[in-house]
Amino acid sequence: MNKILKNVQAEFATSGLAGQAGESQPAGEEQYLAAHKRQLSYLFKIGQKYYRPGAKFLDIGSSFGYPCFGAKLIGYDSYGLDRPERVAEFSKRFKRLGINNVASDLALKKSPFSSRKFDVILVSEIPETVNHQPERFFSEIARLLKPGGILIMTAANLLRFNNMAKIVPARGGRPSAKNLPADYYCEFTASDLAYLLTKNGLNVEKIKYRNFNHQRVAWLSRAFNNLSGLLLPHRKKNLIVTARK
Repeated sequence: MNKILKNVQAEFATSGLAGQAGESQPAGEEQYLAAHKRQLSYLFKIGQKYYRPGAKFLDIGSSFGYPCFGAKLIGYDSYGLDRPERVAEFSKRFKRLGINNVASDLALKKSPFSSRKFDVILVSEIPETVNHQPERFFSEIARLLKPGGILIMTAANLLRFNNMAKIVPARGGRPSAKNLPADYYCEFTASDLAYLLTKNGLNVEKIKYRNFNHQRVAWLSRAFNNLSGLLLPHRKKNLIVTARK
């Protein structure tokens, strides 16, 4: 596990930040960490790579606060942004962390941040939630980045193996709608993301395919994902995109 994530977990535990002001742990946090531990470690390594003294960091979809606080430990001037109800839910946590967490829905309107404010923006597992207004969302990211700034984006890969298995034609050669994953139309391919980023003035530097198998995935499924990923890397579960303005 990445050292930054270990420090984040230790701070949340010892300071009572696993809950809010002594309250019980927020619903879903344990599951979130179990599912995203490997992914967070990977993202912190990327964040450390791009860090420069005085750099400003924004986590779009700040939720429980792990990336925001990790970025602060790296040295960033760290900010968060999430939907109003999520910001309200974790207001005490972010206040104790000393991180400005702003309420805004980028699928509906611009954020209150000034243009060209951030050196690094993280968007993790958020693109699939803005499928109705993707261009507005990507345009706002481009507005917020400084010239030369870096976007780090992760998303579910629409063309991953388990999606392909669900859309295999049923009997008679016709696909069955019931076989489609519930979020089928909310996800993107690597080409989709590259198109949206390029259209909004960002230069895609790298697209990687990864399997972030969380601890609760059965060992047989993890083995299959790892083996199949070696044979067909473009069918891995997760996309990691880095783009520069």
